[in-house]
Amino acid sequence: MTRTWSLAEQIYRSFHRWPIMLAFCLAGGLIGWLAASLWPATYRATADIDVALNPYRYYEDTNFQALLRPKYSNLDDYKSWQMSQL
Repeated sequence: MTRTWSLAEQIYRSFHRWPIMLAFCLAGGLIGWLAASLWPATYRATADIDVALNPYRYYEDTNFQALLRPKYSNLDDYKSWQMSQL
């Protein structure tokens, strides 16, 4: 019996025991799912997210104008104008 420990050998042994590791992962997931269904959370977190463009900043962005020289005139149709630049 040798008293040396090798990381490569330990990894090799661990990955050849994948059915045991898979069983522990499935058992842990099942226990977590059962616990969540038996003791549901007493609160609910919500958040409203708004993704919007600020068309008024366009006039302040001098680097953008200097590099691309865009032909932009309609503040209401920023998306279509931006897609036409691609």
